[in-house]
Parts: sequence; C-alpha cells; structure tokens
Amino acid sequence: MMLELPNSNSRSNLNEHGMPCSSASSPRQPIPYQPIVYEIHPEKTWTYYIHKLILHVSFHITLISILEPLFFFYFAIPMESDLFYHELESFTHYQHKLMESHSAQMVRSQTFYNLFITFLEYENAEIDTMLTNIHNDAVHAKHKNDEYNNSLQEMSYIFPALSGSFTILYYTIVQLIYKYKSIGAEVLGEHLILMLFVAGYEFWFFTHVILKYIPFTTEEVMNFMINCFFVRIFEYYPELTLLQHNTTAVCDP
Repeated sequence: MMLELPNSNSRSNLNEHGMPCSSASSPRQPIPYQPIVYEIHPEKTWTYYIHKLILHVSFHITLISILEPLFFFYFAIPMESDLFYHELESFTHYQHKLMESHSAQMVRSQTFYNLFITFLEYENAEIDTMLTNIHNDAVHAKHKNDEYNNSLQEMSYIFPALSGSFTILYYTIVQLIYKYKSIGAEVLGEHLILMLFVAGYEFWFFTHVILKYIPFTTEEVMNFMINCFFVRIFEYYPELTLLQHNTTAVCDP
C-alpha cells in the first residue's frame, strides 16, 4: 500500500500568513510539488505465522528426506560394508591361531592321520565342486540382493519428491493469494543453513561413534560359530558326541 502526503513548503506558508521573509530581496523560483511516498507493509497476522510454520515444516522434511538417503546409500553403507569384511578377516586370523594350537598340531603326528590322507587320495576327494557351487550361489544371491537394495533406494526418493512437490505447490498458492514478501527465501535460507549443520553432525557421529562402536568381539563370534558347527556335526554324526566330556556344544548367542 502506497500513501502520498503533500510536501509542505515552509517559505510559502510564511508568505501566506503575511510574515516577512529574511531573503525577500532575492526571490526564488517556487519549489515544484513532490509527494512524499510511504510504503506500508501488510500486517503480519496469525494467518501469516501459520503459513510460515507450515512452510518451515515442509521445507525441513523435504531437505532432511533428501539428505538421509544420500548419506545412507553413498556414505554409510560402503563404510559399514568395509568394516564388516574387516571384522570377518579378523575371524580368519583367530581361526588360524586355533589351527596352530598344540592340540591341533598333535593330530598330524598320529598314525591314522597319514592313513586318512592316503584314503582321500585314493578316493580322489576334492573341494573344487563345493567351492564352485558356493561361488555361484554367492554371485546369484548378490545379484538378487542388489536388485532388492536398488528398489529400496528408489523408494527412498519417492517421499522427498512428494514432499518437495507439496512445498512448491503450497508456497505458490500462498504467494498468489497473500503475496508475502520474501517469506519463501527466509524459510529456505534458514533450513539450508540448518541442513549444513545437521549434515556435519551426522558425519561426525557416524565416523566417531557408530564406526568405532564394537557390538561384539571376535572371541564371542568364534565361540558362537564353533559351538553351532559342532551342534550340526553331532546332529549328522551322533557317534562323535563322545568328544564331549564336561561340556556341551550349544548354538545359542
């Protein structure tokens, strides 16, 4: 809203009232009329603050829903995968120590051990078929798992797309009706700055807490795996249960 007020001329007012002017000896040209313009902003009522609150929520949800999938799929998952295989490698080192133990090495000095090796050679025993089948199963399972994970990643982008569309549509309608000055820029600017700090905190928390957190030890996992291994062995070969004397294998985490 624009408000125009007349620009009063003090010299002309004095002349109109018959008062003398100190510079009467040097008459000047009359100053042309110039209206004074005052800009009146629309009053910020409760309607304005409700619309601003809705825009705050929609902007925040849209930006956070974009940040989370990008952070999860392109940073967290690769880091967690590397950490998982690193832990598996530590299990193999632990197994190596078990194989080097005194009890395990004593088996090689027994007479039946050489006979057992001779029997394997006679039967032409091999593990090639087993390793090939395991590899093929792993490749097939990875392919199916990648398809499943890709579908999850695609689904994760549906929500930010819908939220962003709602935000743009709502902002457009509000501006067409109320014509608020720079309300969208203010809200978007605030949340862009907020997202920078949120992303920084997410990165710090993931790298300094989550990745360094140890939910289990190598010894705990090996204890569980070896017990489960013997439980399965005893199911198929119950005669080998005589190996248990004072303990019993239990497949229970």
